[in-house]
Amino acid sequence: MVDFYSLGALLFEMLTGLPPNYSGDRDEMYNNIVNQEVVYPAYLSDDSVKLLKGLLSKDPSKRLGHKNGVEDIKNHEYCSGIEWDKLFKKEIKCPTNYLLL
Repeated sequence: MVDFYSLGALLFEMLTGLPPNYSGDRDEMYNNIVNQEVVYPAYLSDDSVKLLKGLLSKDPSKRLGHKNGVEDIKNHEYCSGIEWDKLFKKEIKCPTNYLLL
């Protein structure tokens, strides 16, 4: 079984620039991960916060993906605009304004 907490931590860092419960002190950061709630910046969309809260739930039995695996994530509101079939077939092209020339 896959645990999606790491995906949530990676997504949080991609969206905010820092990992959840960040501290410059490694031991403090580990303590924060176990004992503190994640603080979500106000600039994150409601859908992204809902997704992150689901992925970063401290209780693995309540974590997004626990019941139906990746399907729970694919069906989440945050991912509603993704055409999964096209993505898997590599039929989605990168927008040209994102290409580095």
